[in-house]
Amino acid sequence: MTAGPVKPKRRGSRAALAESPKFESAELLRQPLHGADNKEIILSLVTVPPGLTAPRHYHSGEEFAYVIEGTAISLFDDQDNEVVNAGEAAHIPYGIVHSVRADKGVVKALVVRIHDRGTPERTLVTD
Repeated sequence: MTAGPVKPKRRGSRAALAESPKFESAELLRQPLHGADNKEIILSLVTVPPGLTAPRHYHSGEEFAYVIEGTAISLFDDQDNEVVNAGEAAHIPYGIVHSVRADKGVVKALVVRIHDRGTPERTLVTD
């Protein structure tokens, strides 16, 4: 018997930011973080189409991203932007306002967040 490709589980709703409908974040896993009563871990596959910049936002937790495909540019308000190529990883600290832009091609990244339990996955910043 030949197995087909494994498709990620989609828990809850498929998260697509209202301001940019092509930005996709497929939640693969969400569960309590053992030993930390008020924390959970969220694992997502994020896809950013070529040339798209996601809306500015922040997370109530630490974010770690491993770029699988493409080149992502992390955009920050108060620090230098960071270029992250396929095969590289990045860390965005708790509460830092940021965005991400796909440089030339599509960007796919595996994103892990250690997050405050019961808070939104991301909070958009509109100012």
